[in-house]
Amino acid sequence: MGDRNVFEVKRRPTHTVIAFAKELAAKGNGRDYKTAIVLGGLSSQIICNIFRLLKEVVSVSFVEQDSNTSFVALACDRQMSMRMCVWRTTFCVLPVVLGNVQAGASIEIAHDMVRRSFLAIEEALRPRGYTLRFLEVTLGVTTENALVIYDVRSELRAPNGDLLFFPRYGDILSPEDTEPLRLAAELTESFCPQPAGPFPSGYFS
Repeated sequence: MGDRNVFEVKRRPTHTVIAFAKELAAKGNGRDYKTAIVLGGLSSQIICNIFRLLKEVVSVSFVEQDSNTSFVALACDRQMSMRMCVWRTTFCVLPVVLGNVQAGASIEIAHDMVRRSFLAIEEALRPRGYTLRFLEVTLGVTTENALVIYDVRSELRAPNGDLLFFPRYGDILSPEDTEPLRLAAELTESFCPQPAGPFPSGYFS
């Protein structure tokens, strides 16, 4: 699994994002949202891929942080695990299974939950010849029981040792660019054998 010393869990006080997640978690036609996850800097294509893999997502909202960064927040309506896939410029984040954070849980408990989830994913990929190392995760947990992920960085290597790179947002994809994305999609399916399926009309409005 690599040198565990390179795996760092940090907490970054991004107050705007935390406030948005708390607001989102408190909304919803009387429904008790248990988890709010905020992902930063995602293109619309990547967001659609995430939605396709998620279950029990009952609210989706967007907020602009500045001219270069947008956030998507997903609220979930019961104690559950969440499957997500994020493709970054030069880093691949495969599905991270997160349980619900207990009300009032310390940031240390949230850190431990994320760390154990990441290590389990690394172990699952080892028999397939892929080397996945999660290098850093930046997160926080709010008093409203919302787990907020700001950023995740990881490194994925092919069986031959090559580092798998991913295109920048907005790039026109060549056949060479789409191969790593196809591979990532295959790997995510092993963690998400039952995709969420079609979404109701107006779901993304």
